[in-house]
Amino acid sequence: TVIANNQTSLLVMEGRMVRMSCRTDKPWFFCLWNSPSLEQSCAIQYQQPTSVCTRSNRTRIFGGRNACDLQIEVSRSDHGTWMCLVNDNTEFNTIKQFISVQVGVIAETGVTF
Repeated sequence: TVIANNQTSLLVMEGRMVRMSCRTDKPWFFCLWNSPSLEQSCAIQYQQPTSVCTRSNRTRIFGGRNACDLQIEVSRSDHGTWMCLVNDNTEFNTIKQFISVQVGVIAETGVTF
């Protein structure tokens, strides 16, 4: 498992798990993660984060008071820029963070021994 806290770019091997995190200085109310293919995962937090958007068996959204995390099992389609958007629950300010995910793939040469 790779954990991306304050990284803007990371390299993950295909099939591995990665956990990306949006951190805020205030408690968040709404969190949205957008994949490079614009598949959305989002949650509304009221004591416990509850997923309210697209659900995939490869993704899981969760977090705490000041963090909204997305965990995914990486595939080639995850290559590109991920966006996290978080609204705080006091002033309704919006914070956007971007993480570039590079997906590593084991090369197949076609040569056998």
